[in-house]
Amino acid sequence: MARAPVLVLLVAGATATPARAGDTPPRPGGAEAGERDGQARPAPRSRKAGRVVRVERRRGEVVIPAGAFTMGVAAEDAEEVVGQCELSLPVDNPARYDWLCREGGLRQQLEGMRPREVQLGTFAIDRTEVTVEDYRACAQAGACPIDPLFAGDERHLAGVVAPGRAATGGRAGAPGRGAQAVPAGPGGPDLPMVNVTWGEAQTYCRWRGGRLPTEAEWERAGRGTDGRPWPWGGALREADWNHGKVRDPALRALERVGQVNSPNLDEDMLGHPDGSDGAMFAAPVATFPWGQGPHGTFDQAGNVAEWVADEWVAEGYTGLPAVDPVRQGVVDAAGRHVVRGGSWRQPPYLGRVDMRDPWNLAYGPAYAAAYIGFRCARSVR
Repeated sequence: MARAPVLVLLVAGATATPARAGDTPPRPGGAEAGERDGQARPAPRSRKAGRVVRVERRRGEVVIPAGAFTMGVAAEDAEEVVGQCELSLPVDNPARYDWLCREGGLRQQLEGMRPREVQLGTFAIDRTEVTVEDYRACAQAGACPIDPLFAGDERHLAGVVAPGRAATGGRAGAPGRGAQAVPAGPGGPDLPMVNVTWGEAQTYCRWRGGRLPTEAEWERAGRGTDGRPWPWGGALREADWNHGKVRDPALRALERVGQVNSPNLDEDMLGHPDGSDGAMFAAPVATFPWGQGPHGTFDQAGNVAEWVADEWVAEGYTGLPAVDPVRQGVVDAAGRHVVRGGSWRQPPYLGRVDMRDPWNLAYGPAYAAAYIGFRCARSVR
């Protein structure tokens, strides 16, 4: 019987323990259980002599060693992103939707994502996005809702709130469609699992003995420690990964003052599918080898965007500690969570691994979309 490879790490004052069901993200800087304002202060770390620790590398994941990296978007890059966003605005009435790109919208969000040094402990993260086949196993075991498996590729391009969906996860068959045979799922077993709410994604990861990655962990896995904006480096390389395109200029020109032809313009401004990269919609995971990151993860730029553990606030990283940051317990009536990575329907500039999805303000607890999936992580102690 083949054994999983073992990764040997030299760490300070740590011991390796297996992941437990319900593994939780590292508390931000050692936050106590009662802290719910997102302003946790870092606790002092042990400085014991380093020693060799053997960490089992599970199938399908990569282990990221503890260390520091720079998280966030430089000011000059942020301005370039804002300029790209403006290409999606209606031609004849851009001011009506200018807030999406400037003050109150993307620019404000980017100001909260300025570069900062972050220290993370050792963690493991999935090499690929969770697939339809992966999720189906959870539903078959009765641990995950089956509703997301009923959505086919023809389903929709915009976000939906499905009637009866459990926004926080739940067991297969309740609530929603009732107990019935678990369907094969949309599109094929190797496609990324989409149309899941944040809660459904977290439910799957906990069933597997892990959790969603924190925003900082996700970015560290995708860009490494050299400050690159893309998993593979500093160049965009549009032909080598699965992304969308800016809305067609002809469609933008149809939108007159006071008249919006698109029934869902806010969603349309996410972008349109683009088959020039070889995939019109979501592709099977790891289809694009050039999209691999510095630690061996696939599709952190494009294919489908991904839920992470952090709750979303417009202020970005403001108030978070520099050690194991994660924003949880924020008082937000909308219950929004962060999405990262860009997707098959979004323009290439949104695939940068150093920034959030600019439409995060819409991603509440019951939001599910054909362009949002997830991957799992676990702490390695």
